[in-house]
Amino acid sequence: MSGFRRTVSLPALAAAAKRSAYKIRSASLPVRFHPIVSCLNDDVASLVSWSSSCIQSPSAPWLSEGADLISNVLTSLFELMQHPLAVDQLRDSLITNDVSEDLLRLVDSYDLFRLALLNLGQLQAGTRASFRRQNQTRIVSAVHAQRLATHDLEQLASTTQEAAKTEPPPPGTTSASEDVAGVSSLPLALCSAMAALAAASAMVFVGITALSDQSTVLPTPLTVGPIRVGECAVKASWVSGVLQWRSRANMQAAMEEERKARKAALDRFDTLEGCIKDMESRTEELYRGLVRARVFLLNVLSSRL
Repeated sequence: MSGFRRTVSLPALAAAAKRSAYKIRSASLPVRFHPIVSCLNDDVASLVSWSSSCIQSPSAPWLSEGADLISNVLTSLFELMQHPLAVDQLRDSLITNDVSEDLLRLVDSYDLFRLALLNLGQLQAGTRASFRRQNQTRIVSAVHAQRLATHDLEQLASTTQEAAKTEPPPPGTTSASEDVAGVSSLPLALCSAMAALAAASAMVFVGITALSDQSTVLPTPLTVGPIRVGECAVKASWVSGVLQWRSRANMQAAMEEERKARKAALDRFDTLEGCIKDMESRTEELYRGLVRARVFLLNVLSSRL
């Protein structure tokens, strides 16, 4: 009796295989140009929507979502640029060199961001250690250094937001075949993608600074002084007892509030530390994606010669 081989079908693996098959077809190309442009435009729209969702207190999951959306745009952008019709268009387009310079500015920004994350991670570790030991002198110094680092990050975010300077060229004359293929939409798609990448990257940088600033808001340690009951307490012991009881109750309440405040401060340190570690790995991935796109465009430009 012949046996039957049992297989397990996993939806996640099936979806990944389907996406992989789509990438293979898009790279080999008899496929149309429109779907690839639409995919990039959809990813750009999602990234713009995320960037526009201004929130008062950025969270680690929110920043992680932004990094995922940036990665999606970079992936779609690179798939689009590899399309043979896109390569031909990029080779002759006036904006190719400008887009390459935009990518270079973003590469530089992420390179500086990687260094800033390493520095910020060390500074917040020092601030946390000083806070645990309740060394007020070191706390003041560590908080000052950490806030200076976040100020540098804010300046980097401002520079990054202006990284995408390329404007799409005015509509020109295109052949009917190009219009049908959708190649004429390439310049606008590229410029929109670069603008979205720059704006979202700046939002990620600003989000890290916000988490860092939140972690430097530390509670003042409770100072326990002698209990004073006044002159009447000498004549009336029961008054002294009541005042002492109230003082102890107030002191216990104050100590409980301080304990909660210290726990909240340590939780903010944990959040910042986890976010920095997460963004370090994600930044490396985004950095490589930007470099890959930049190198590809340089190769396209060199093929003009």
